[in-house]
Amino acid sequence: MDEHRNLVFSEEDIKLYSRLDIACRDLLDAMSFGAFILKKGWKAKPWSRGSTYLQQSAFVTSMVVSYGRAFSNSNGWGYLSKAMRASFDPDEASLHDRLMTDRNQLYAHSDSIHYPLTPWASSYHSDVMHFQERAVFPGDILKLQDMCRKVIAACRAEQARIKAKYQCRRFRRPYEAW
Repeated sequence: MDEHRNLVFSEEDIKLYSRLDIACRDLLDAMSFGAFILKKGWKAKPWSRGSTYLQQSAFVTSMVVSYGRAFSNSNGWGYLSKAMRASFDPDEASLHDRLMTDRNQLYAHSDSIHYPLTPWASSYHSDVMHFQERAVFPGDILKLQDMCRKVIAACRAEQARIKAKYQCRRFRRPYEAW
């Protein structure tokens, strides 16, 4: 007969277990946003007409921020360990680093490095601005999805390891104490 009961983890284990769970949710979101971008086949530019670039930008931003959130510091839970990325090949590690930099400097924050501005005196326009293209190449989205799958598998394996520590402990039922 299956036994069902709550597992009571140590404070450290519940923090890690919860952090791993949230990271998996963020990575699943990133994969879903990427799948939608690929399905739509978006290749719009900031200067494109219509709302396609706006929609593309929103989904790319959501994908990159969700992916990065899994690896960023979380108040009370800390970071995912680098071991979670141990299965990344050099191209994947490079893409990870680029996405994290873009997440931190362009998508989640507005670092000045990405927003150069040249004041210009002219009767036609006032300033020369550079627009950041919010896009990720389809091949990189597919690679990101594979990376997410690898990290999710590592997170789930770590959760199983934590849970196993507590499942092997046998607790007596209240009536067994008699």
